[in-house]
Amino acid sequence: MTVDQWIRMLAMSCLVISSLCLLGGEPPACLYEYYAPNTINYYHDLQGGISKDPEMLVGCAFISLIFSLPLMWAYHRGWYLLCCIFLLLIQSVILSMIEWGSVLDMISVNVVYCQNYWVLAWGVGQGLFWLLSLIFIAHETRE
Repeated sequence: MTVDQWIRMLAMSCLVISSLCLLGGEPPACLYEYYAPNTINYYHDLQGGISKDPEMLVGCAFISLIFSLPLMWAYHRGWYLLCCIFLLLIQSVILSMIEWGSVLDMISVNVVYCQNYWVLAWGVGQGLFWLLSLIFIAHETRE
């Protein structure tokens, strides 16, 4: 196995572990300063579309877990890139449905105020997956 395939397998491991962290752990639970300054609100107490925001992240983790199967068998950079592009498009659509702030705001509020480190593990794992995937796609094999 060459170095680039090791990088691909490490990227896949990060994707699977990050997805399982969010699916197996607690979903995002709180908002900070939504109704009033210096207050913490919980998603289960809210009404309307914003109460569905944690489900968007869980859906994104589920899609990542599904896409890990074809990515695991995509040894060629072209197929891997194509699968990554589809994964990025689907994740972008799902994450664009979040009504409150951005994904980074949601992660930081849940880590700081709710002590939900499963969300942080998901964010770090996704970041590592995308970074290692870019390295795998751009890495040239010298034989």
